[in-house]
Amino acid sequence: MAAIAADGMSMRLPVPVLAAIIFVLVLLALLLGGQRVRSEPNLDVPHVDECIKRLASSGITVERAAPSALAVAGQCTIADPVMLIAAPDAALPERRIRFPDRPLLSCAMAERFARFSSDIAAPLALGVYGRELVSLRTGPGYECRPRNRQSGAKISSHGQGDAVDIVGVELYGGRKVNIGKPDSPESVRFIAAIRAAACGAFSTVLGPGADAAHANHLHMDIEKRGHDGRSKLCR
Repeated sequence: MAAIAADGMSMRLPVPVLAAIIFVLVLLALLLGGQRVRSEPNLDVPHVDECIKRLASSGITVERAAPSALAVAGQCTIADPVMLIAAPDAALPERRIRFPDRPLLSCAMAERFARFSSDIAAPLALGVYGRELVSLRTGPGYECRPRNRQSGAKISSHGQGDAVDIVGVELYGGRKVNIGKPDSPESVRFIAAIRAAACGAFSTVLGPGADAAHANHLHMDIEKRGHDGRSKLCR
């Protein structure tokens, strides 16, 4: 028997009863502790305010977007949604690269794509054409749909704002590059260089020749692949 004091009096409980009480208390502590852990923010995904501040400090311009009023039956939501507007040109810091379609993206994807545009696409354009990169046409970014628009397929990474497509490029002086229809040997080289470099920056890169769904643009996303999340798909 075990004794427990209550209001100055002593009462004795059978050991099995006391053990059951202790078991219940421990179980409750574990459950409540688990709830606290689950309620903590996911540290792998920066809060939108922190992300926007970090982008602004790097000269990247975004606008906060309304949280997924765009969600469809809970399938398509965006973590920290923003619209990407402009980024600095790493080769010519006084110039800005515009994103006239203002793609709606997760803040993490907006940051990755803006830095890729600044640090890789802009210097490549200057090296291949001798012209500054003025803008990248991307389409809407977010789009709630299955992969490759195939009914029954997994939701596309566009549905989480983690993907963007480069459809066209505008260079200084009005020169335009159509990803699906390059009109010169230098455009072929430029697109190939952008595509190869993107494979290092993104988890998935698909473009002309990969399949019919990507015949006229370069698709880039940051969706985790493989059991460790580090696999890549580049075609």
